[in-house]
Amino acid sequence: MPDVDAQYLGGGLNFHPFTWLSLRGGAMQNMDSSDDAGLIYTAGFGLGIKWIQIDLSAQIATNEITVNGEDYPQYAKVNIAIVSKW
Repeated sequence: MPDVDAQYLGGGLNFHPFTWLSLRGGAMQNMDSSDDAGLIYTAGFGLGIKWIQIDLSAQIATNEITVNGEDYPQYAKVNIAIVSKW
């Protein structure tokens, strides 16, 4: 597709050991040839009752970048959300 910078392909698993707990894990990768992040691991969990949950998720890349002599992941993200289910 023209002018598309992100073309992610990935997958994962979602596990519900209890009705109030959701655990997730997976991986994804940007198929765009100009992306240097490499494989990105994903993880998350949700806590709450049937209709509303607090969700925390994170992503971190396997490849690193050096800034001022320190190594950092090429891509990292943390997200917190309130999720309502209808």
